[in-house]
Amino acid sequence: MSISNSNYANLRDRRSMLGNRHMTTDPSPNIHSLDEKRLLVVSRLQSAKVFEAMGCDSWQSIASDRYRSVDRPDICVIIPLYNYAKYIHQCLDSVAASVFADSSVKIEVLVIDDRSTDNSAQVVEEYLEHSDLPICLIKKHLNTGLADVRNIGLKIALAPYVFMLDADNWIAPNCLSVMHAQIKSGNYASIYGKIEIFNNDTQKYVCLFSDTEWNLGDLIQDPYIDAMAMFDKNILIAVGGYSTELVEYGWFGFEDYDLWLKFAQNGCVVKLVPEVLSYYRVHTSSMINTTNQFRVNMARYFNSKFPELANINTTSEKLFGARRNLVAGMNHQNLISKATENLAQTPDGSAANTSAPSEHELNASLAQELNRCYETISSMQSSKFWKLRSKWFELKQMWRSTKIG
Repeated sequence: MSISNSNYANLRDRRSMLGNRHMTTDPSPNIHSLDEKRLLVVSRLQSAKVFEAMGCDSWQSIASDRYRSVDRPDICVIIPLYNYAKYIHQCLDSVAASVFADSSVKIEVLVIDDRSTDNSAQVVEEYLEHSDLPICLIKKHLNTGLADVRNIGLKIALAPYVFMLDADNWIAPNCLSVMHAQIKSGNYASIYGKIEIFNNDTQKYVCLFSDTEWNLGDLIQDPYIDAMAMFDKNILIAVGGYSTELVEYGWFGFEDYDLWLKFAQNGCVVKLVPEVLSYYRVHTSSMINTTNQFRVNMARYFNSKFPELANINTTSEKLFGARRNLVAGMNHQNLISKATENLAQTPDGSAANTSAPSEHELNASLAQELNRCYETISSMQSSKFWKLRSKWFELKQMWRSTKIG
């Protein structure tokens, strides 16, 4: 199957920004409903920090006997899971089929359930009972999103190298062995391989992704590398792990791009293995329009967060995934005021058309949403009583459910 360059670019952009859409309940396409959803995520993340400050884990774990017997694993496969009961079995089977030329290479598997509302966790529990795969299921008490899930994986992992695998995708039998050999051959922060994308409905091949060499100039313009990669755990932790604050500036789907930008900012060495090592399932999702509505604002945030990178190339048409003229010169302090200015330029001030928003409509919707969100966040953060009350009730509920379980 062949596709045009423009179609490939659109799919690439959409995949990069939306690769993590499954880690939280899909929001309503109505942008007005996102304020509460985003604030709930922020509240849950704060509650998780309360658990940590009290010396308590905000999760419970169920480990297989095989997992408990693994001594000094070489690779940890971290699999975030949220409502993917119908796909996780195939995902785990692909890990179990991993082939190592060196039989001394040992793996561990962490499946981290982000409080799924389907039977995803149950499927994994049943799987680990009958599999020789060394699996530990982490059942979180709070749904906090992909970045926090992966950071929990980094905290628990015993192996020096970690591989990030989405629960609805799978890997080739030689994926882990090839990447492990490559990452040990040099001072690499990460090794990534080509990903074959296919349509989940038709089961037909669409295109390749993560198929070009690491290039700083290209990365600053657009995201082009997926999350399915192997990392040096210590380097990943040293750059700060996955960023959980991004939800305050947009919606989910930007975590991977943010990480690659961190690597670029810190001068980390990243390498491509030029062969297909993993497979990605494209879903039909209502989150596409919602997440893309925040693309400009997220680009502005990245411009503020990574100013050194933004100054490397000042002539490209795009910057951090958006048109440069909408991004350049922006910083964190004037993010909202610029959005408000754009709103004033909109003739009728109408809300964005989520099916095909124009630049004016998009900026108008962003301005309204940003002002509401930041005002509410500011109010929430300044109210100690509100924070303590919310945390107390949520913690009380979690402790009660844990006790019953």
